Amino acid sequence: MKQSNLFIPTMKDSSTEGAEYIQLLLKGGYIRQVGSHDFAYLPLANRIIQKLELLLRAELRALDANELRFSVTNQVAQQESVLTDNQLQLVTDLALTDFSVIQLLSREIQSYRQLPLTFYQVQTIAVDEVKRMHSLLKETHELFVDGFFLHPTKEGREAIYQQLLKAISQFLSKCEIDFAMLTGDGIHALQSKVFIGDTENGYETVLKASLGSYEALQTLAISQGSNKVSAKNYLPLEHLQAIEKEAPRLQIQLFKQAEKMIAVFMRQEDELSVVKLHKVLATDEIVGFEGGEVFASLEELLAECVIYADETVLTQANYTLADCAFLAKNYQNVNLASFEQVQFVDLRLVHPGETAIESQGILEASSAVRIARVENMRAIDSSVFHVTNDENERVQIELGHFAMNLSEIFALIVDQKRVGQKMSWPRAIAPFDVHLIAVEIQDYYQKQLMQFVEEKLIQANYEVLVDDREERIGVKFAEADLIGCPIRIVVGKKAADQVVELEIMSSQSKVEVRLDDLLGTLEILLAQNAE
Repeated sequence: MKQSNLFIPTMKDSSTEGAEYIQLLLKGGYIRQVGSHDFAYLPLANRIIQKLELLLRAELRALDANELRFSVTNQVAQQESVLTDNQLQLVTDLALTDFSVIQLLSREIQSYRQLPLTFYQVQTIAVDEVKRMHSLLKETHELFVDGFFLHPTKEGREAIYQQLLKAISQFLSKCEIDFAMLTGDGIHALQSKVFIGDTENGYETVLKASLGSYEALQTLAISQGSNKVSAKNYLPLEHLQAIEKEAPRLQIQLFKQAEKMIAVFMRQEDELSVVKLHKVLATDEIVGFEGGEVFASLEELLAECVIYADETVLTQANYTLADCAFLAKNYQNVNLASFEQVQFVDLRLVHPGETAIESQGILEASSAVRIARVENMRAIDSSVFHVTNDENERVQIELGHFAMNLSEIFALIVDQKRVGQKMSWPRAIAPFDVHLIAVEIQDYYQKQLMQFVEEKLIQANYEVLVDDREERIGVKFAEADLIGCPIRIVVGKKAADQVVELEIMSSQSKVEVRLDDLLGTLEILLAQNAE
């Protein structure tokens, strides 16, 4: 394609505030702001987004996934009245903003013989303010992939789950993204994996072992535990007369879940991971209890609340429980293991600097963004999907869900692959494979050789952007750095000898090569770069 025919409104400087990757996209003519929190994706960006979609579709097509497209987005908030209570609960559990697929499948799938099936849609949807602020481009609308897989058996659903994990990993690898697949925090999922991409601009904190492979979201991370204290060290529970400075202390946090009160005990120095609590309770519909109810005694609190305690409480004995807003009395020698109603679970928020599990060094923090997730959900009963067996009896089906944010992936690639204000796109998704530039376009030999080179490259199935403009070479190179094609070929003073300069941008491998040897040399350099 001739660069003179392509709309690339580059700019020397951007007046819009934002991170460096946003500045690069603006300066390179990829995007333009069209509202306070939205962008227009211009031809270069659109070509990249289309290639991302093609790559993903190829992976999903290999799994026999069915793509759906809807003429309108059915926002849950606008259409709740058409869903049954059970369908609405499923939409809530999956954290969906669109219920079109659930509504369609619940109507069209009637027999278990129609299964297994995998569906997905690629659609621009509105995101809430929290998700917007956590995204790289801070847009109110983003390009999402939402998918579902249904199977009559648990074993079949598990097989599809594993296939999707592999397919998404392969897709992200082809995009040359630095990513990790971690245990996810899906509250209602039986199994959950989240794909995260490393970036210093990310909102998600990830903890990694300094000497091993352990890696986890901070909200779910665990560290090397201490040994439990033997019950023989327990002293009798007493009302506190005077606080002993050496005694370990407990804290209590109260929550309400519907009509139920939940009490959480932690060591005084520890912090609760609310995400871990949500997973234990299998719901995020809890509200912190600020006050207003005081229990007359510890025994009354234990009797009237559902009790959880963090596992680390067991590493010490004879706690002090004092100055608690929910208790009328203070206590010493509190040993929660003595009370059978206490459930000990992992609830503590782990911090950087703690010892990693299995002696893998210490835990170090890094920043990331979420880009995809895959979840195995619970079995769906007949109140959601009216699926029957051969005896016309309603049966449960096994459901899974997957999602991907293509807008976030686009921005992440820019952030990971840029070098300052220069871009180097992975070849699989680059707007063009080759940027062909003449030092002096009016020179007869250069212009003729450019035509020969373009023809050879096109015949070899390379996508070529030809800079046919009458511009200073400094301007051409500066804009080529912003466009970021993975291969650059410069036709210059040696054009009369049919010699060009060939450069692989990611490795900065640069050689002079004759026209007849161009394709062979290019193939060798690309192979070396891929190793």
